[in-house]
Amino acid sequence: MKAYKIALISFAVVAMMCVCPFALAADDSDAYDVTPGESGLSVKIDNMSEADINKLFNATEQKDLAEDVLDKFTENNGYNISDIKITKMSLERGLSSKVAADNLYEGKGMKQSFTISFTATAKNDTSKIFLNREPFGDAVKAIGTNTTATGDKFEVTADVTMYGSKTDSGDFVKNEAGSFVLTSKQEKEYSNVECNITAKYVYTKDAQPANLTVEVKATQESETSVDYKFDFNGVEPAKATAATFISVEQSYVYAANLNTECTVNGNTSSKNFYVDMAPLALLFGGDISIVCQYAEVLDYNISADEFSYVGLDDETSLFAEGDVDPSLSTDAAMETFLKSTGTVSTAYSDARSMADDNNGDVVSPSDALNAILIIAIVVVAIVAVIFLVLFILAMIFRRRKK
Repeated sequence: MKAYKIALISFAVVAMMCVCPFALAADDSDAYDVTPGESGLSVKIDNMSEADINKLFNATEQKDLAEDVLDKFTENNGYNISDIKITKMSLERGLSSKVAADNLYEGKGMKQSFTISFTATAKNDTSKIFLNREPFGDAVKAIGTNTTATGDKFEVTADVTMYGSKTDSGDFVKNEAGSFVLTSKQEKEYSNVECNITAKYVYTKDAQPANLTVEVKATQESETSVDYKFDFNGVEPAKATAATFISVEQSYVYAANLNTECTVNGNTSSKNFYVDMAPLALLFGGDISIVCQYAEVLDYNISADEFSYVGLDDETSLFAEGDVDPSLSTDAAMETFLKSTGTVSTAYSDARSMADDNNGDVVSPSDALNAILIIAIVVVAIVAVIFLVLFILAMIFRRRKK
C-alpha cells in the first residue's frame, strides 16, 4: 500500500532529485522497437466487510493509517496505538499505460474512505498532548497542561477520505542508432487527505478522573510536478545519442495546503497554511530553472506495461505483497479475492479515469479567492446579459402588440 499512501511530500529531497542529471543510458547500436498499445488494471470495492479489510490491510498497514490520523493533532511517537478497528471501507485503485508511435504515458490513481477507531496511550510523562500550534490552544488551556502522564490516553474515531494520483508522460523520437531519445517529459504527483476526528483525552486532574473531547477537521493536500522541455542546441533529436549535451528547462510546482479546525466545548478555532516550495527547488538547481545534461536515451523496446494484482513492484502492482495478509500474497489469490469482493477491470479507460478523477492542483488561498471573485463577476455578467436580452425581447413584443 505504501505507493498509495497519501502524505505530505518531502519537497527538499524531491527537488534535489529532480534537478540532478538523468541517469545515462548506454548508446547501443542495436535497433529497438515501439509497440503502440494500451493496458490497464483497476479495482473498485464498496462497503468492505471487516474480515476483508483485515485481509487487504495487515496489522502494520492499519497501524500506519492510525498514525496518520493521530498526526493531525498530536505527535504519534509519544503514544502506543492499540485496539485498531476499521469499518465502512470503500476503495478504488487503477494502473494505466499507453504507448503511441512517439509518446508514452503511465498513470495510477487511488481513493479510499473508511472509519477508523483506536486507542493511543501515552508512553511517558514528557510527550505532548496536542501539537504545540494553533488551532489547539483552547484544548491545551482546557486541560491546563500540554504534557502527558504515562497511561493517559486518547480514544479516537475518525472518518477518513484519501485520494491521489501519479502520472508520467513523455515524447520521443527514434535516433539513427535505433534507440529512443526523449524530447519532453512531464511528471506529477497529487495527494489529498480529509479527516473528521473525534478524540477523547482521558487523564487525571486533581487526583480525579477527567476527560476532554475535541473535534478536529483536517485537510492536507500536496502537489509536486515538473515539466521538462529539452533543447538539443541545434542537434536534430534523431541524431542525438547518450553523449549529446542538451539544455533542459524545468518548470516546477511544489506546494501544499494544510487546513486544521479544532472545536473544544463549542468553541472553534482554525489555522490554514500554504507552503510553496518551488523557490527551494530552484535554489538547488541554480538561479534559473535550466540545467545542462546529456540526452536521455531509452535503450529498450517500448510497449505498454504489464500489470499484476499483487507483487513486489508497486509501480506495476495494485497491492504490495508485504502489505496484505499472506493468504493474498500471490497474484492468483489476490485476483480471486478482488473479483469476489468488488469490480475488476482490465480496460485502459477505466484505470486511466481513476488517475484523472483523483488528480488535482494545489492553489494558494489568494489565487482561490481571486478565482472565486472572477467566477462571481462572470456569473453576475451573464445574469445581467440574460436580463438585458429578456428586457429587449419584452419591449419588442410590446411594440408589436401596439
